[in-house]
Amino acid sequence: MKPDTKQTSNDEVRSQNELFEKAMTQFRAGKFSPARELFLRVADGPVSELRHAAEMHIRMCDRRIAARPPEPVTADEKYTYGVSLMNRGELESAEHYLRGALAGDGNADHFHYALALCLGLRGDIDGAAEALRKAIEIQPSNRVAARNDSDFVPLLQHPRLREVLNG
Repeated sequence: MKPDTKQTSNDEVRSQNELFEKAMTQFRAGKFSPARELFLRVADGPVSELRHAAEMHIRMCDRRIAARPPEPVTADEKYTYGVSLMNRGELESAEHYLRGALAGDGNADHFHYALALCLGLRGDIDGAAEALRKAIEIQPSNRVAARNDSDFVPLLQHPRLREVLNG
């Protein structure tokens, strides 16, 4: 890629290339707002091919930002979103939203129950046991529910969880 004028320095071209790569990294990671800001800077650079590519990516960022569902706000919204993420296998994000739901309502047994399952699937058996213990403390019927929940079956091999259920 050649700069538009001979007065453009190699440093400016290199800088524009580096910015484009950083923007693409953000874009590929789904971080469209930061990517858009970087693409705007690339669009001011000396290399026309990069300017055009940046402008195209700015439009793509704009569409993706506009298409995003709103961020969950209430405890119930965070719980629902966390469960949907867990069902898709996005356990780290699911845990984040389930903990956010609990921060909004720490007495909702189903929030603790869902967090127990999420933590167990992530391999945090101690955390799962504590969350399940709390869910049962709030609502004793969760003990029977967990014993009969097909999602919990693989986790019941762990003595710590069996101990909570037999408690």
